[in-house]
Amino acid sequence: MKIELDHFFVFVEPGGEESAARLEALGLVPTYRRVHDGQGTANICYAFDNAYLELLWVEEPERLARATFARTGLFERSEWRTRGTSPFGVCVREERPLPFDCWLWRPTYLPPGMFFEVAANSANPRVPFLFAISGSRRPDHWPPAERGRLQRDAGFTTIDGLRLNALPEGEALPGLVEDPALGRQEAVLTLARGADETPLDLLLPACRWLA
Repeated sequence: MKIELDHFFVFVEPGGEESAARLEALGLVPTYRRVHDGQGTANICYAFDNAYLELLWVEEPERLARATFARTGLFERSEWRTRGTSPFGVCVREERPLPFDCWLWRPTYLPPGMFFEVAANSANPRVPFLFAISGSRRPDHWPPAERGRLQRDAGFTTIDGLRLNALPEGEALPGLVEDPALGRQEAVLTLARGADETPLDLLLPACRWLA
């Protein structure tokens, strides 16, 4: 079985401008922005060769809080600062079978034929939202017209590692490391650079290098 990180999201402040400014001060370049029609959320994404980082925020809380999205726990995760929930989501690309029990979710903003497969254990909003996406490809395999700027413009190549404080109970995925040294609402992405350069660890949601 082959399983790879597709993208990693973190809920940030409305508009995402403060968090985006911190990332861009580190040299990262935004790849694209998107509004999730019908869900009440929007994002800024930073694509590396193999995966991307998504800053996600809520623009219409009343939409995300609807019963339609109750099973996802996304509204509770978006309020992580006051609820003590997890602000993170981990999306993987897969060769079947998936290593976790899941349910199908088809948001209206996805292209026809695409869907999410959400880990059953992600019902607990105190752990990261774990899901897979059908038909996804690495950003460096996206058509040039859709790709935008990858982080090679900033001197970075791939996301080589992900460390979290807690994963959904019973889930163990290659490339995801549970690190109890991190706070419950902290995660670290390891960003690879050139062959002779030391990778850098990005602490989220602080959007700063880990000392």
